[in-house]
Amino acid sequence: MKDASGLTLAQLGTKTHYARSSWERWLNGKRLVTRSAALSLAALVGGEPAWLLEQLELAAADPQGFDGAGAPPPTVRAPHPAGTAFAPIAQLPADIADVTGREPETAQLVEVLTRGGDGPGRLPVAVVTGGGGLGKTTLAVHAAHQAAAWFPDGQLYVDLRGADPAPREASDVLASFLRALAVPEHDIPQAVDDRAARYRTVLTGRKALIVLDNAHDAAQIRPLIPAAPGCAVLVTSRRRLSGVAGAHRLDLDLLAAPDALALIESVIGPERAAAELGAVAAIVECCAGLPLALRIAGARLADRSTGPSPRSRPACLTGAGGWTSCPCPIWRSVPASTPATPHCLSRIRLRQASRCRSGARVPDCRVGPGRRFRRR
Repeated sequence: MKDASGLTLAQLGTKTHYARSSWERWLNGKRLVTRSAALSLAALVGGEPAWLLEQLELAAADPQGFDGAGAPPPTVRAPHPAGTAFAPIAQLPADIADVTGREPETAQLVEVLTRGGDGPGRLPVAVVTGGGGLGKTTLAVHAAHQAAAWFPDGQLYVDLRGADPAPREASDVLASFLRALAVPEHDIPQAVDDRAARYRTVLTGRKALIVLDNAHDAAQIRPLIPAAPGCAVLVTSRRRLSGVAGAHRLDLDLLAAPDALALIESVIGPERAAAELGAVAAIVECCAGLPLALRIAGARLADRSTGPSPRSRPACLTGAGGWTSCPCPIWRSVPASTPATPHCLSRIRLRQASRCRSGARVPDCRVGPGRRFRRR
């Protein structure tokens, strides 16, 4: 499939976000290719994902005896021409080019979404949960793009605004989905139950991926889950959504230090990061693996024509700017009158930070030269 597409290993690495060295090991037979990487290859070159995954399962069952002999080569499909009767839906937002870390989580989601339902009327549902700023949407969109080749009828996407004061109504979302599925306006029912029934009917026999981003609660998304076994649903929410029966749940945690550093490097560039190791280390320490905070802080550093000296530290660590100077969104909810310098998220973590919302005192500390933390 790779040879038929004419892509080099370097091009594969750039276009699929998997390292060139990983593709070299996979294609040389040194290691079995992962399911998510195989699907990303199928999506890139237009190969048949079902055939590819079948070959992958055969290779996993008998690594020594499998050589692919007797299996028909996958065909490289041309895109469907515009204006034909088959018009796949493509509502996914663009994937972020510098997605960093989350490889195990991505592989886990792709595995769940593409394995199919475990019975009639059942389909895979994956729920990604976690606090604000952990990168739930970024992960969901990235995983959805990796799995897109498995759903030739397209992808539906909606931001349910679950964290807003007025989340989107399921009835309005169903009407939007039905329009995207080419249902005429005058054929869209008025009642939410009728719209949900029509939605399930239209998706019968189709293989589509539905991404429900930023869900408020289980009641909001329940009408948006179809019954077609060829479909799959990916949900993100700040809540656990325990009311969604049979869902596979993935709780996001903060990024590990190496991934946090790699994220900062991807935002400001490796040369800039190498030249300002002190500032980068301080930002990574302060943001403590919160992806949104790392991107905000990295973007601010990238916008400066000349960055701070390697010895400098963010104002949120020295107390010069108070709570409002910290790039970590979690601190915005801490009372400004709290008589303490911000303790890094790496020490108190999100659960302890949530207690700050009630006005509890924060440990009074700061980063000092020559040591990681010094209490005062």
